[in-house]
Amino acid sequence: MEIRAILWPTESYTPSQKIIDAVVTLAERFQAKIYVLHAVTPIPIFPESVSAVEVVPTFDVGLYERELVKTAKKSLAAVVRQQVPEGMDAESHVIVGHPRDVILDFVEEKNIDVVVMATHGRSGVDRLLIGSVAGLTIRHCPVPLFVIPLDKDEATEKPADNA
Repeated sequence: MEIRAILWPTESYTPSQKIIDAVVTLAERFQAKIYVLHAVTPIPIFPESVSAVEVVPTFDVGLYERELVKTAKKSLAAVVRQQVPEGMDAESHVIVGHPRDVILDFVEEKNIDVVVMATHGRSGVDRLLIGSVAGLTIRHCPVPLFVIPLDKDEATEKPADNA
């Protein structure tokens, strides 16, 4: 199996060391390029019958989404700079869309050979309400996918403020 492109989708700006180690080790072994991807979930738009102005008169959805993307790009670039060894071929991408769709589209567009991602191990009501990006991706991903389970303390990490 030849691996030239590795996709590392992440929803955290303070990724687990397990994921970093797995991605970097795989990239070193195969001299592969690392793509770090973050999906910004679109802000729900109110139906035409209910105007957003009527509900929240000063909320600008477009501006808010642009700010989310701007912050994500800055934070993700910091993750790559801090966590991927110098000299390794890596780039970060932030795309607005539903995570599973963004991941699957990116796999096709960039000819990704393997995906390495975390799972939070949610179960019960949490999984029902939040869903499982890893689970949905596994069922539809056209390339091999390594899923790294996170420990409970790793799964509750919050996005860092990477200035």
